[in-house]
Amino acid sequence: MTLCIGQWEVDADVEATRAVYRHTSRGSPGDCDCLYCRNFAALGDSAFPPSFLELANALGIDHRKAAEVYECGEFRDGRVDYGGWFHFVGTIKAGAMTATASGILAEWPWHRLTENFKIVLDRLRDIAFAEFDDYPLVRLVFDANVPWVVAEPYPQPFQIEKGNQ
Repeated sequence: MTLCIGQWEVDADVEATRAVYRHTSRGSPGDCDCLYCRNFAALGDSAFPPSFLELANALGIDHRKAAEVYECGEFRDGRVDYGGWFHFVGTIKAGAMTATASGILAEWPWHRLTENFKIVLDRLRDIAFAEFDDYPLVRLVFDANVPWVVAEPYPQPFQIEKGNQ
């Protein structure tokens, strides 16, 4: 199936992708018990906008089984920035330079789905489930700005004490 996602045109094997997600029980943040992952997991489906959930479903991705989710820091409004990614079986046929062109996230060719959620596609296989080994892959990277919802307070940022500089 050929899909246009933002500035990318991809060929996706939806059934192969669904089969991989069906056959793996792994997935971040559910496999991690750190405070940041527990917060993201507590958000459930609300961590993702409806447009992303529709896209994930169209690609065969189980949005509860990310290859990676990580926390990037709290914003002033009590929301926390998270990043992460999923993989799907397929190839990028056309589109902007891949995220691998620059290690600087601000320079990646992000496609904004909402004010607080954006995505980018690339060809990296980072932390892909072993069940994907025999397939060509596309990595779907996301950046989400979401609320802190767990009872534990957001950890204070590390501060250097005077005299220990």
